[in-house]
Amino acid sequence: MNQISPVPYEGNKSYLFISYAHMDKDAVYPILDRMAQMGLRIWFDEAIIPGTEWDDSIARHVKESDALIAFISANYIASENCRDELKYARDLKKEFLLIYLEDVVLPDGMAMRMSRLQAIHQYSVSSQEAFFAKLMKCGFISRNKDEEKKQEHRFYEQEQEHNTVQREKKYIDRTLLLKGEYNNIETAKESDTGKTVLVKTCLNEYYKNQIPYLYNEILAQKLIETTRAFPGLCPVLDINRQEGMLVMEYLQDGRTVGEVMANRILRNKISCIGIVKDVLLGLSALHDQDIYHGDLSPDNVMVSDGKGILIDYDMTGFNNKDYCEVTVTQKEYQSPEKWKGQIIDYRSDIFEAGILLDLLTIKVIRKREPFQGIITGKDIGEVQYEDSWIIYKAEWYKRIFEIVKKATATKPEDRYQKASEMLHDLEMVDQ
Repeated sequence: MNQISPVPYEGNKSYLFISYAHMDKDAVYPILDRMAQMGLRIWFDEAIIPGTEWDDSIARHVKESDALIAFISANYIASENCRDELKYARDLKKEFLLIYLEDVVLPDGMAMRMSRLQAIHQYSVSSQEAFFAKLMKCGFISRNKDEEKKQEHRFYEQEQEHNTVQREKKYIDRTLLLKGEYNNIETAKESDTGKTVLVKTCLNEYYKNQIPYLYNEILAQKLIETTRAFPGLCPVLDINRQEGMLVMEYLQDGRTVGEVMANRILRNKISCIGIVKDVLLGLSALHDQDIYHGDLSPDNVMVSDGKGILIDYDMTGFNNKDYCEVTVTQKEYQSPEKWKGQIIDYRSDIFEAGILLDLLTIKVIRKREPFQGIITGKDIGEVQYEDSWIIYKAEWYKRIFEIVKKATATKPEDRYQKASEMLHDLEMVDQ
């Protein structure tokens, strides 16, 4: 098992001070790592040896922090340093959140001082997802996230306003391909190069504010850089918040997997498996940038020159962020955590890649209905398989089935944890 080592924030922006007993780091560090992935800036001491400089550093970071989160345990109560941090933060009238790692009895004095503070009893919460959902609802955390989102909106809008005149002239000779309820999709030419591109323009103001790449400048830049550099991803050429516009490379000969399946164009298993491999390469590149695709349905995978290419980034976001609910339409292809409205990460992509692999190859997954869990007594969104005849199939077929089962496990922790892991197993299949 790899040791998890989150990195303390150092910078000029607001952050949360983490107070914990070093003996609890095996329990605390995975939580801190997830918090950092969720976009929270946190500072903690990384087990610095106590001394004068240590005291000064701790005091300064407590003083400059927005709030303090304390991980309460028997070790914490026994630590003089932890109690000092808590007392100093109280003296400064900092906001608090107490996370109880275990059921402990507080000393009378500490119990009296801490009785009115916000608290989450992590040891008794039903799941990790439920715990982090509670955490994100904490007053000062949600306020900080909201303010950061507003700052991202302001920064990006200022940049887009600066370039509006230039951008309006950039795409000419537009031809409408598809007019939708929320989007128009057109071909256009770049005015300076004459290159034909695909332009997707959001028509709905509410919907525009829900698309992560249109309000998060950092995500937009990473999306442009990553999709241009790696295979399996349709290159994003430009993003314009002011116009709600996404510009991508035009795959003129491309067809979606949905179209390919409907027309029975692909019948060779090697070609089908190759498409999924291409998609997993693209997902690996996104995941390495802490980004999930978010909507890996047959209509969002193109086949062009025999290669699988991911398109449509409307639900793409940073890991462990809430997904864009207004775009969720094809539940048959989506992960159980989306069905339940939970925070998602790139393991949701893994699930949907498993569904795609099954659709293109062995077709053992039964049709999924939105409320089948209530009817069958199973988890909502849980996959069920028609597998009674698997033993009569070829060895490659059985190995694909094992990959599909692991990828589509109901619990994210039971799936492949990275697209690269699923890709490795798929490459080992004897073709």
